[in-house]
Amino acid sequence: MKKILFLHGSAGSRNNFKYLIKELKGYNCISFDLIGYGNEKKPEVIYNVDLFLKFIKEKLNDKKIDYIVGHSMGAILAKEFALNNKIRKVFLINYPMDKEKVKNHWFSGIFIRDSLFSRMLCHTKIIWKYILYPFFFIFNYKYFDSFKDYFKHTNHSEMSSVNNVFMKDNLENLDKIKDKVIFISGEKDHFVIRNVSSKYKEYLIKKMGHSFFCYEKEISKIIKKEIGYR
Repeated sequence: MKKILFLHGSAGSRNNFKYLIKELKGYNCISFDLIGYGNEKKPEVIYNVDLFLKFIKEKLNDKKIDYIVGHSMGAILAKEFALNNKIRKVFLINYPMDKEKVKNHWFSGIFIRDSLFSRMLCHTKIIWKYILYPFFFIFNYKYFDSFKDYFKHTNHSEMSSVNNVFMKDNLENLDKIKDKVIFISGEKDHFVIRNVSSKYKEYLIKKMGHSFFCYEKEISKIIKKEIGYR
């Protein structure tokens, strides 16, 4: 059975792929929280590509992976994993290419600067997350597990990840695995540089932004088309 590894983005968790994996019944889907996020440990270390790749290999415990699906930061890590391992295809969902837009985005920007606001948000989340819980539970119950996990990272894990993974990513090494790369990009995702992604095999999903929630059916169809049925 074909094994598919799923890697979530920063501030996310394995729950981000809950409904995408449901659409891929019959495939051997593997997902877990990355170090620094979700229910995983959150040590005060440098969160760079080397740390994440070492963590991923330890979690896989020598399992052979056929395909990787990565979203946002997870797309960067998926690409880096594929550079050093035998992978058939790597699906990059909303790859964050535009460093200037990442730096200027309200959320990632405050962590890049390690601002007082980002530290305040993280240190007081135990209080204000409960203010948002009822609203999200009522209006977007389907993704409530993912929403809860957004509060589990630390200021350090997010700040270090954005600075050392997003901002230090090398787009040029995509060419080394060009025959394996498949971009799945949101029409409204401002972090994707279309002049870059269009050089590779790419599927553009209309109306989708940086989040892929509510577009799991479209993404699963692309994955099934590219790797074939189980």
